[in-house]
Amino acid sequence: LSNLSSSRKAGYWYRGENQKYGNGDILQYWGGSGGLSGSMERYPNNLFVYSPMDTYYLDCGYVNQYAGGSWCGGLHTWKDIWNMDPLTQVNASNRHQFLGGELCAWGEMNNEYNLPTKLFPRGAAMSFRLWNPSA
Repeated sequence: LSNLSSSRKAGYWYRGENQKYGNGDILQYWGGSGGLSGSMERYPNNLFVYSPMDTYYLDCGYVNQYAGGSWCGGLHTWKDIWNMDPLTQVNASNRHQFLGGELCAWGEMNNEYNLPTKLFPRGAAMSFRLWNPSA
């Protein structure tokens, strides 16, 4: 990654580990919803995409391929996602580092038949909330 031109930025999947990142690199935060602000303070020269595992993970609440329980607890409903205002997790002095959010639909059991029911209306709730934070 050190060979990237200065006009390009690297992106990293990030949960709070102490790593060395380049100035302006984008960190996709997937830790708990309460840890984003601390991460922004730790890396003040980086930008963040918010994907908290305790709200924005769409595989939570479903069994895995071995019929085991979900690694991340219960189902996150559209209302849980709607009620998550990501900007409340960011100090005012760090808002310039916040790029937005992304839902994550991981899972061995996802396919073309069940993905739409997992994605909608939760994806609509998240996107509307990000575009209209005062709603």
